[in-house]
Parts: sequence; structure tokens; C-alpha cells
Amino acid sequence: MVDQANPMRFGRIGTLRTAQAIVVFLLAGVGGCGPEVIRNPVPPELVDQAVIPGYGRIRTWGDQMGLVFGGQVARQTTRPAEPGGASEVLALSGGGSRGAFGAGLLCGWSARGDRPDFRIVTGISTGAIIAPFAFLGREYDAQLKEAYTQVGPEDIYLLRIFTGLLRGDSLADNAPLVRLVERYIGATMLAAIAREHAKGRRLYVGTTNMDTQRPVVWDMGAIASSGRPDALKLFRRVIIASASIPVAFPPVYLGVEAGGKKYDEMHVDGAVTSEVFIWGFGDAMPPASGQPSGVPIRVYVIRNAPIEPQYKTVSPRVFPIAERSIFTLINSQATGDLYRIYSITRWAGYKFYLAHIPDGDRPLSEEEFNKAEMNRLFDLGFGLGNKGYPWKRLPPGFPDYQPK
Repeated sequence: MVDQANPMRFGRIGTLRTAQAIVVFLLAGVGGCGPEVIRNPVPPELVDQAVIPGYGRIRTWGDQMGLVFGGQVARQTTRPAEPGGASEVLALSGGGSRGAFGAGLLCGWSARGDRPDFRIVTGISTGAIIAPFAFLGREYDAQLKEAYTQVGPEDIYLLRIFTGLLRGDSLADNAPLVRLVERYIGATMLAAIAREHAKGRRLYVGTTNMDTQRPVVWDMGAIASSGRPDALKLFRRVIIASASIPVAFPPVYLGVEAGGKKYDEMHVDGAVTSEVFIWGFGDAMPPASGQPSGVPIRVYVIRNAPIEPQYKTVSPRVFPIAERSIFTLINSQATGDLYRIYSITRWAGYKFYLAHIPDGDRPLSEEEFNKAEMNRLFDLGFGLGNKGYPWKRLPPGFPDYQPK
């Protein structure tokens, strides 16, 4: 029974992840309860035509790699590095509250004094929340630290598991998360991102379109530069959508136009389709021969989780098995994403760098968004970044060595 004095406490159902697993299990055998959410989805024959009214090409499908590497979209949104210079790319993964590690690593890297100004930054889920701060650099480190060390579960969600099952689209209300995003992402940040976009730098965030089962990549700098009065609202909603864990948090419904009519799209956590991604190299990509283009590019990937499988004895009960299965699937997908990124960088002649939460690291608590645990992870990341993180040059499974 829910403790009404503290809606975050569930007795033995102690974490949002467990509650999510329970709902997934229940919905597998229940056709639906209560009133259905009314939608006007885009017809399948029009999905490629759907646009956000009033905006230009601010997004594209994340699985159409041909449009990115050397294609029209990429040529319009990237420029080569200065002669003799280099381009650094930063890709930030999902990981929920473990994003505190990535936030700490970036702040520690700044304190060390050799953190680059990244030409391209991409973010998924919690990585999407970190991405605007990382894109704008050291001046935003204090805000980034605050966002990942001064919050607890009550600042992210309010559980509503029973009403959600009966008549909702999620088991938690993410209104606290919305307020948190509004607090940190305002008009000043939007203007700063627009200025950097004008210099040729790019900020990309990934969501998942649930109707099409496809990833969507959003050009956040293009949104910030649009000059539209609703640009800040759309910017925030894309960030929230990217971090909206399906079932746990409500989807973000975005109004679109297609074929002269109005529809809606359902967007959720980008990590449903990819835990981490790289995007937008365009003119820096090599020719069809596969030979390097001559533009030095270093791709830094921060995985907000350990890499090696983490042993845990699973109770022989349905709910623990369901929870363990969901997160085993997520971790396996993340490994595949790392291999995909490594394959792209190797083919293109780029340099690959990988950071992650140390294998064997033990959390203080398994509660999602536990403040003490987030502070511990931030400090862990900060310490590693400040002394010079030993970036891995290969994805998991390769011999542990550093190639030249």
C-alpha cells in the first residue's frame, strides 16, 4: 500500500525501476483499463512528411545514416575544422540518475584545465539533460553540478501507479522534472546556444517516436536559433521527451502537420532506440574510398553506467525477474551502440575515446535519484576527470590495451 504521507515510499516496491517492471508485467496480460487517452496520430503514409509547424528542418530520422554522413542535412549543418585544427565530439549516454557520473567527469575535466570546446555534442535521456551544459562549456559547470547533486526523487517524479494503471499513460507524474528543466534551461541558455550554433557548433538530442518505432534526432541549435516565440517551450519539451522513460514517465505529445492536416506524435526516452549516438559529421566524413578526410576528429563517449555485466542474485519471483530482464536488455543495447560508434569512427579514421562508471563500482542505494548516491557518483566522476581520465580506446570485449 502506498504511504500517503510519503508517496515515494512503496514498502517492498522500493524503486521506480521495480514499479516500471511491475507495470510492464501487468500490461502484458491486461488489454487496458479505464478511459483511453485520445490521440490523433499521424497516418503511416504521412510520417515522413510530418513537421513541427513554423519550423524548418530541425529534425530527422536517427536511423537514416545516409542523410547524415555526407548527405544534404549534414552539409547544411556542419563545417570542417579550421586548417591544422581538430574537432572534438562528445556523446552522452542514458543512465538515469547515474548521469551524475558524467556531470562530475565533465566538471573535473574542466578543473583539470584541458577540457575542449566540443564541435558537436549529442545526448540521450539523462545525457540530453547534461548536453546543453556540456555544449556551453565551463561557465555552466556550477549549474550542471547543482542539477545533479541537489535533487532527490521528489524533484523528479511523483508516483501514481494505481491511477496510472487505470486511466493514465504512465505510473509517475513528471511535473517535478518539468519544473527542474524550466529552472535550468531558460532564455539566457537558449540565446547562448543560438550564438554557438551560428559559429558552426552543433547540439543534437535523441528521442524515440513510439508510433514509428524509430529514433529522431533534433537539431537543438536550430530550434534555439529559430527566433520563434515558442522556441524555448519546444526546446524544453524535446529534452523532457528524451528523458521520459516509457511507462514510468508520461510521453511527450508534439503537435505536427502533415498533408495539410494537424496530428500528434508520441515521443519518449531516446534510449528506447539508442543508449548513445554520434551525429552530424557531414563534410568531415571521408570519400567513398573510406580514406580519412584529413580533418582530425576525436570522438569522446561517456557511458553513464559500468561496462561489464554486474552480478546480482535474482530472487525467483516474477517482478525481480522482470526488472532484471529489462535492465539486462538495456545494458546489452548499450554495448551494441558502443560497437556501432567504434565501427563508424574506425572506418572514418577518427579517434575513439570511451569513459564509463568503473566496473565493480557499488552504489550506496538502488533507489533512483537518491541524493547521496548521486553526490557520490558526481564526486567519483569529478575525481577521475580532474586527475586525467584513462580513456579507453576500444569498446568492451577487446583486449585491454591502448592502441597508438
